[in-house]
Amino acid sequence: MIGQQISHYKMEREIIMSRRRAGTTVGSFLQLLTAALFLVGCGGPQGDSRPELPLGAYFEMLGRIDLEENDEVLTVFPMVSLTPGGQWLVTDLRESQVRLYSERGKLLQFFGGRGEGPGELNLPLRSVQLANGSIIVPEVTGRVHHFSVDGSHQQSWDRVLPWIVDTHPYSDSTFLLLGPALRAKGAYPLIHEVDSAGKIVTSFFPHPIPMGTYGNVLNAVSELVTVTDMGQKLLVGFGPLPNLYVLDRHGDVERVVEYELPGFRPISALEGRQLTNANIMSATLEFSRIHDVIYLGDGRALIQYVDLLDLQTWEKRYSLAHVDLAGNVLFELRDSPKIMAATGEAGSVWFSDPAQLVD
Repeated sequence: MIGQQISHYKMEREIIMSRRRAGTTVGSFLQLLTAALFLVGCGGPQGDSRPELPLGAYFEMLGRIDLEENDEVLTVFPMVSLTPGGQWLVTDLRESQVRLYSERGKLLQFFGGRGEGPGELNLPLRSVQLANGSIIVPEVTGRVHHFSVDGSHQQSWDRVLPWIVDTHPYSDSTFLLLGPALRAKGAYPLIHEVDSAGKIVTSFFPHPIPMGTYGNVLNAVSELVTVTDMGQKLLVGFGPLPNLYVLDRHGDVERVVEYELPGFRPISALEGRQLTNANIMSATLEFSRIHDVIYLGDGRALIQYVDLLDLQTWEKRYSLAHVDLAGNVLFELRDSPKIMAATGEAGSVWFSDPAQLVD
């Protein structure tokens, strides 16, 4: 049985007429319960006064693959990463399952399953494979699991963080966990290097603005922080601000790059207001936040930001900006597909199908 479809796109280095081909939209979310992924390359048109054009004006489709499904594997809420060997590692939050696919989409193995026992998962997030073969599976709850390359459960670490936003490989045997580490005083860090024993080696990037400034609304934001590796440096986005932060490998902020994104809705200060939980959730509909950052090389990056549209269905609108690290916006695309995975400087970024923007 063939499930998830993935299409390969290449980003154009100069503005061209739209070359989006017929048939690039594959099904719908309600019909397939899957996200059709587009693979794109990492170049981009130059200039900061261009009109907004369709996706096909910036990306050229190069091909497709299919991710295999069977009676035990159904793609519902996928989060995707690429292994060091170029395979697909797909975590499905709703199915509480991790799947490993070949480069061509053949299902190689799957593991997990909903539960609290050894090897079982509860609200798993995007998984990553380290250079040593270890597969790291974090949970929203702060729990982290270590599996071997064949899917065998090795160990689990409880409450590494109070709650986790995302994870990224960092070195051969360490990885980054994103999420708050509460401290008694001062701003708490949002990025943490964790070793193979599940211990935090170092924590850095304290939140740039006081979390209470907005009436505790930021504590309800899942897109709180995102990071991408630039090799010798890290590039970080803090959800509610249209900025990028360049960090050295010690976690120190070297500079802040500010952007004027016309479609990015700023958050309003809510100091002094007593907000109920319902007020807090409603306030999350009123501002944009950075969802993902992809470093493309040559001082350029993609910023994907998101607006939450409906609290009941959790419908979201994604937008995409191509920027440089001098603060210029090269293009901005509203209602874009959602970034699913990326190889950054190696040349590829994967997007969801534009018709399937409801998670």
